[in-house]
Amino acid sequence: MRLREVVFQGVFGLQRPARVRIDPGFCNLNLPPGARPEDFQDIILSLLYPRYVGDVQLRLLGDNDGADLRLGLVIEADDVYKLQRRVDDASVSMQRLGEGGRGQVIAEGADEVEAELMRCLKLPSYEQFLRLNCWQIPEVDPQADDKPKPKKVAGNHPPEVQRLLDMYVGAQAIEALDLERDSVEADLSEAKRKNKRLNKLFKRDRNRRQRIEQLENVLQLPDEERDLLLNYQKIQRAQDDKIDGLHQEIAAAQEQQDAHRPGPLARQYPFVVPLVLSVGVFIASLVLGIRLIALLNVGLLGAVAWAGLQRY
Repeated sequence: MRLREVVFQGVFGLQRPARVRIDPGFCNLNLPPGARPEDFQDIILSLLYPRYVGDVQLRLLGDNDGADLRLGLVIEADDVYKLQRRVDDASVSMQRLGEGGRGQVIAEGADEVEAELMRCLKLPSYEQFLRLNCWQIPEVDPQADDKPKPKKVAGNHPPEVQRLLDMYVGAQAIEALDLERDSVEADLSEAKRKNKRLNKLFKRDRNRRQRIEQLENVLQLPDEERDLLLNYQKIQRAQDDKIDGLHQEIAAAQEQQDAHRPGPLARQYPFVVPLVLSVGVFIASLVLGIRLIALLNVGLLGAVAWAGLQRY
């Protein structure tokens, strides 16, 4: 089964018939201005299930209380069928289209048309359809005076279907509350962020006010005390600058002293050479048995001591 064309008049402010073709597969419907997808679905349902989507919904959907409303639907299956109706359920009719577009009426009235649709097109029952297609269900209050507002699910439904519809409406209300809760949480998070920023601004403002009060207190002092305070601050800054300069000079002198300081004694020839010779002379005096040679160590050890004193 495939829907080929929908024809409607007396809805969406249309005084002349309008046609919406439905191409095979996925397609975009070019609805007239002011038409909502859920209203377009109501039109189709009022023709496929006329006993359940009837005059209550169509009077709300149509213009002038549905007096000028005319709906049509062309369906292609084994044959081509055309469904037509006005507001009242008795106006529903089903035709089989032949060659040249001529129609043969095969059912009239909401009950006969719905039974024929289930027989010819194998349509599911309305209960099964609702379980398989959870699109928007029209909610209206037929007792409202002016323009009816959504209050409850309207229509001639069996108790089981009515209970299912009420559960669906309740689920929609819960979903709306969840969305509202998420929105409130997002607003709360944004408010906390702004509050944190405001606290920082208040802290800065408090510090600035304290500085301003200190300056005002200084300005209220007598001239002598104010001059003394200003001079004291200048002297304090000058002392701080001198101390910083001394620290810099000490650091520079330390770096210069480290640069000119000789290396370790073990690498200084004036220290190492006399020391090695002194050891050699001592060993030679022991080996040769000539103790007078050891007197040379006096001069060698003196040179070693002098080199050490020069290092430090």
